[in-house]
Amino acid sequence: MIDKRVAWRLVERAGPVIRYRTLREILQVRDVEIISNSLEGLLGSSIVREGLDFLWSAVMHDDPIESTPNVVSAIARLVQLGVRTGLQQMDRSTIRIRSMLSDDVINDNNASIAIAEALAYAGYYEVPKVKSLVIQRLDRLISANYKSLPRFHDLLGISNIKWAMRDDKFKQLADRVASIIVSLDYQTRCQEGGFVEGEGLWNCVNLPGFREHPEIEDMGLLILILDLLAPLTSVQESEWFKRCMEILEERRGVDGLYRFPSEWLPEGIISDWPRGMCMSLEISRDDEALAYESTFRVLKIKSCL
Repeated sequence: MIDKRVAWRLVERAGPVIRYRTLREILQVRDVEIISNSLEGLLGSSIVREGLDFLWSAVMHDDPIESTPNVVSAIARLVQLGVRTGLQQMDRSTIRIRSMLSDDVINDNNASIAIAEALAYAGYYEVPKVKSLVIQRLDRLISANYKSLPRFHDLLGISNIKWAMRDDKFKQLADRVASIIVSLDYQTRCQEGGFVEGEGLWNCVNLPGFREHPEIEDMGLLILILDLLAPLTSVQESEWFKRCMEILEERRGVDGLYRFPSEWLPEGIISDWPRGMCMSLEISRDDEALAYESTFRVLKIKSCL
């Protein structure tokens, strides 16, 4: 249950990213003037301009395969800053990579899949090539009998469920893949290094806090994964998810605001996004800003329940 009084407090006092995302995603305000004014502040913020510049640089790289981790991280980071399909800045920045994907210019299957999943996360799910690659990937993960297992980039594919609510096949596939990720079998192999093939996007989804209380240096990654997996029913019903939400609830104050330590929301570089090391949504890092950011993170997860 979302406390709307707390949400409106974020709108009134938080920075442009949290203000815009709270209006659109939590309060679901439809007033054109309010949204337009908030959007103007969002697109003018330095943290969003930095993300757009990083994405443009990655997309224009001569080698799309080499630049895939940066492209995917930049798209995902921008979505978490409130920038997604329908906004001219995102559409313009991704048109080259969408064209390359549709024209089969990217001759590496892993890179194509990761990029398609990132684009789906940003709302481009109905682009035919994006949709077909995501569905094929989920089909393979389910039918591979643990020979091809979910990687971190697959979180973006299944997290895009909000864009594909009318696609029953996708919803079923996404939830089945999520159930694999939160299973004891998968986590045991993941934590023992049984199928680690790389770092970041290419690594397995090792859930912080699955066996024991998460370390403070893992909390950024934990909050990121909770945000990505919260829309999935099989995750919401898992004991891991329930335990993690209890950890977050311990940070709730009598005023309804949550207050995380700054180490839980690190402000690293965009290429570190898959490690949960690029989590900041506010330019300011003072205690008040951290409280608003912490609160938004929890409200966003709860809005999926």
